[in-house]
Amino acid sequence: KCYGTETRQGMFEYSKEKCPNIKYFLTENMYDVPGRHKVDLITCTHDVVNYFESFDNWITFFKGVEKHLNRKGMFVFDFYTKTKLKDWNETTYSSSDWIDCLTSVKSGLYDKTVINYTYYINYQNYMIKTRDIVVESYFENKTIFDALAKCSFKKVLIVDKALNPLENVEFAERIHVIAMKK
Repeated sequence: KCYGTETRQGMFEYSKEKCPNIKYFLTENMYDVPGRHKVDLITCTHDVVNYFESFDNWITFFKGVEKHLNRKGMFVFDFYTKTKLKDWNETTYSSSDWIDCLTSVKSGLYDKTVINYTYYINYQNYMIKTRDIVVESYFENKTIFDALAKCSFKKVLIVDKALNPLENVEFAERIHVIAMKK
């Protein structure tokens, strides 16, 4: 059985329609893991944990994940590191047949980086403009790994996107984690 969470009604409806075999929960925030079910694997990709603005939220999330994992279950997630977010300032543009995206990134707001996405969507010969503004927070890698250990994850593997062991964690811009429950 597969479960998913969404924090916005529109995405909740979209996800249910797109993936009808997944049981979705509409949650108030991203770091509370709802329900009483137990699973073997929980994933959290695309640096979603960086959206948690306080480290207490990261810990709440880790505890919720641990609570929902079966014995020897795995938690797989990724995050942008302080190395990436601390001085990340750039503007990029990408384009496809149906959507163009202008991305502006500005760091330097304490331990936060603001990412402003402006989308231009081609829909039935009309151009629709929409925006998302995301605030990403960063914390020391060691603090994150220590929190996982305190939340009863016995083995934590630090890997790159190809799941190869990451040799030099301190200089990595994005870290992928495989954490196994005791």
